[in-house]
Amino acid sequence: MSARKLGFNESNFSISDEDRVYGPKRLYNRTDEEIEDMVERVRARMYDLKRIFETARSKREKSAAMEAARNWKALEGVNQALRWTLAEVGVEHPLY
Repeated sequence: MSARKLGFNESNFSISDEDRVYGPKRLYNRTDEEIEDMVERVRARMYDLKRIFETARSKREKSAAMEAARNWKALEGVNQALRWTLAEVGVEHPLY
């Protein structure tokens, strides 16, 4: 299974002109349970990416291994940010 099959290519990174001037509209309606569920989903995806990386490395598929490692590293930041949002003990600020 490649990292492409995990849906990363469907991401939209565009920023509209309104976001630049006024910032995004925030609802603040996520519960702790929803965020905790997202943390678990991120960790599961990180586990899959680690397995993909190790398999690709053993088969000497350099580009697949690099893609899996890059995506794993990105999710590491997501995991840190979500855990910081939940005020988990011992989690440092995700930007530092």
